[in-house]
Amino acid sequence: MNEISKSPSNKVLIIGGGVSGLVNAYSAIQSGSSVILHEKSNRLGGLIGTKLTENGYVEQAANGFLNSYFIEKLTKDLGIELLKPEKAANKRRFFRSNKLYKIPISIFQLLRAVIGFCFINSEPQENENMETWSQRVFGKAFTKFIVEPAIGGIYSTELKLMYVQLVFSKFTFHKNRSLLRNIFLNRKNKSKSEKPKIRGLVSFKKGMQELIDSLHSFIIKNNLAKIHLNSEITNLNDILKSHSGSEIRICTSLSGTLRLLQNWDIAKDILNKFKLDSFTYQSIITVTRFGMDTIFPYPAFGILFPREEGILAKGILANHSIFKGRVRNMPYSETWIYSGDLIQDKNDDDIKNFLEEDRKKLLSLSKLESLKTNSDIHIKIWKNAFPIYNKNLYNFNLCLDEIELACKVRNIPIRFYGNYRRGIGLRSLIENAMN
Repeated sequence: MNEISKSPSNKVLIIGGGVSGLVNAYSAIQSGSSVILHEKSNRLGGLIGTKLTENGYVEQAANGFLNSYFIEKLTKDLGIELLKPEKAANKRRFFRSNKLYKIPISIFQLLRAVIGFCFINSEPQENENMETWSQRVFGKAFTKFIVEPAIGGIYSTELKLMYVQLVFSKFTFHKNRSLLRNIFLNRKNKSKSEKPKIRGLVSFKKGMQELIDSLHSFIIKNNLAKIHLNSEITNLNDILKSHSGSEIRICTSLSGTLRLLQNWDIAKDILNKFKLDSFTYQSIITVTRFGMDTIFPYPAFGILFPREEGILAKGILANHSIFKGRVRNMPYSETWIYSGDLIQDKNDDDIKNFLEEDRKKLLSLSKLESLKTNSDIHIKIWKNAFPIYNKNLYNFNLCLDEIELACKVRNIPIRFYGNYRRGIGLRSLIENAMN
């Protein structure tokens, strides 16, 4: 994908107040620009947020993210401390045939994956999706019982729906090189100064909301920055006229970005040229349960479920053993993740029934005699909130690259950000906003 450096501007208009928009505002302020941020809803943070209940913290979506050099720089400037996970968080387990495994495949199937990792050409073939790519490189068993549940547990998307080049958008695949060799070459080209001091998963003492609140506080303390809530921008033509000379950073969702582009003179012809299909979205439900019992037989990070194992959930997080201070009153906290057609048009009672069905099936894992009913359950439903990282979305990113170039020719400094842009995950979202 083509990279365009941010053009320096004394004025920056940001559309969207999720994590991407807030970090963009921080970055612009740090460079000495004045900032105006418009958010269509009555709160900042987008999908990210934390609710404090009488029994502990409930995350609306992500409970943490992989650390990086840029995240450490951001949190240091904001004056907030990164929270490292407990040692138990290293224990990730896979469910297969009603048992938990560190590695749910045979030694021969594992050896096949190692050989593929070391020797098979990992360069994605034309029209290869994540499932076929993984099967070719690692083998069918490794793909079904490790890669599929890992992707499903984190992103709640089937591998066959995901496009390799978009999933690995920041990773360079060298021609006819194995994945091991490619990783070596990518690391060799990476600056040593960009390595974080803390490796792996991190969060904050008060949950992910602490990041949102700290960014908000940083922005409003700046005399040249303004935040407008309940303020939806629907027409880029009018904005370009009223904010002539300002740099514009679009940090809206995929659907919000499409609405802006479809009514924008500069983008119409380019959109028609790419002939994009309709976009596919994923709905996700997180169910956090505080209780006096848990299905986890020992402290662990969580459990991932392959398809066709009889469990409706994609995965479970053991909140009580990942980060300190997540529970009060009741000793255990589990977050269950559901997605797909199963959850369409379901109400809270339906979701609770799914939860209890799954917990009963997993009862033998913890050797409990019964599941106690004393519990506190919190449900968060995100309908069509996440785009599927397929080839159509990859082509849309190419389309956005061309729109940015067309704007550069016209001396219109405009950039696109969001959870549909260059990479998966919160870390990528933050890094894109800071680069």
